[in-house]
Amino acid sequence: PLAETEPPTPIDWPLGTPDAIISIEPQSVPATGTVDYRYLFAQSPFPSDVWLRAVSVKPGDRSVVHHCLVFKGTFAEIAALQGGLSGFFAGYVPGMEDAAFPEGTGKQLRRSDIIVFQMHYTVSGTATTDVTQLGLYLADAPPEKPLITSSAFNVDFVIPPNAQSVAVSATKAFPTGATLYEFSPHMHYRGSSSKFVVEYPDGSEETVLNVPSYFFDWQALYRLEQPISIPPGSVLRCEGTFDNSIQNRFNPGPSEEVRFGEQSWEEMFIGYVNYTEN
Repeated sequence: PLAETEPPTPIDWPLGTPDAIISIEPQSVPATGTVDYRYLFAQSPFPSDVWLRAVSVKPGDRSVVHHCLVFKGTFAEIAALQGGLSGFFAGYVPGMEDAAFPEGTGKQLRRSDIIVFQMHYTVSGTATTDVTQLGLYLADAPPEKPLITSSAFNVDFVIPPNAQSVAVSATKAFPTGATLYEFSPHMHYRGSSSKFVVEYPDGSEETVLNVPSYFFDWQALYRLEQPISIPPGSVLRCEGTFDNSIQNRFNPGPSEEVRFGEQSWEEMFIGYVNYTEN
């Protein structure tokens, strides 16, 4: 059944007015067809290196912004992020709520950093123009430790046609130990579940997040009520399942063999984690 009332209008900046705002150049999005990823460049708006307590991505036209990832750094540092597979500076996906960085953490923006917006648009049937913005919130002082966004990811999986439960996993090692704060699984329309497990050096394991019903159109960043400190040699394992059957009503093509790809009818398997090094 249809909702009886219209959904609330999104608040421009849920964290308050940013200290600085970076806008991309207006992007024309066609009514139909496939739109390849677009990469747009900007510079830091601050005259010196700064520490940030929060960053927020505000899509200009939510009907066509599938996601936006923002990277920063030197060209080599940005290239090492592999298009977002292994981390990002800021991001927007449907359903992700704005939140300040965990207490005692922050991210640095250097005056010399290049800022890159990765824009993924999906057509809506109506031609439109998007101007996505990045809001930057200054910290009063440097944090106790910098927050790092990284991931466990897998690009080598194959999902057979009509398969209902295909397991995929990926790992990330922490040779020097870490404090874990937040997790965010990322798959596309065939993604059905995800789990994050810490493998400790003594052989024991601990499930730190279980998402039994993953939904591509409403992705979330899960923050632990209490951060978890893991010792050197620990490994974070991200597990997930894909449903490529006809029972998955969101499946764009049950009869297709599916591999890694950037478009939503293809698949991804990424387990993002926000942490500080011990």
